[in-house]
Amino acid sequence: MVFMEMFIFLSFVYVQGSAAQEPILQSARSMLDSSTHLLKTARSLVINPKDPPTWSVLAGHSRTVSDSIKGLITAIRDKAPGQRECDCSIDNINRCIRNIEQASLAAVSQNLASRDDISLEVMIANETLNALLTHRQPPPTLSFSLYPSFSPFIH
Repeated sequence: MVFMEMFIFLSFVYVQGSAAQEPILQSARSMLDSSTHLLKTARSLVINPKDPPTWSVLAGHSRTVSDSIKGLITAIRDKAPGQRECDCSIDNINRCIRNIEQASLAAVSQNLASRDDISLEVMIANETLNALLTHRQPPPTLSFSLYPSFSPFIH
């Protein structure tokens, strides 16, 4: 039963992967085909370099090769498997960096707004640090058995 489920899953992954690769493979085939035609035409020009229609055909194949390369680059850039996920992750990282920079600037200018979504653990850690720095009793919600390094500071 497990083997059959694994087979079905792998088949699905194979089909999805093949579909994602198709635009890239199609563009690569087009580039290779047009390059082959370009080389065959160039070989004909080596034999008869003064044939104007062959030069025209060569120019056409050259344009096709150029367009095929552009199509391949576009397919790789836009349709490569995982590209959207990478772009999304990069956007998320950039957004986090901007948030950190804004918070840093606000903290430096003493304009850091208080947030209601700060966890209880952070608030307890802040209170404990303040208590340790001012030699007061730490808040009762913190168990110092979890933090033996604080024991020298406890009165």
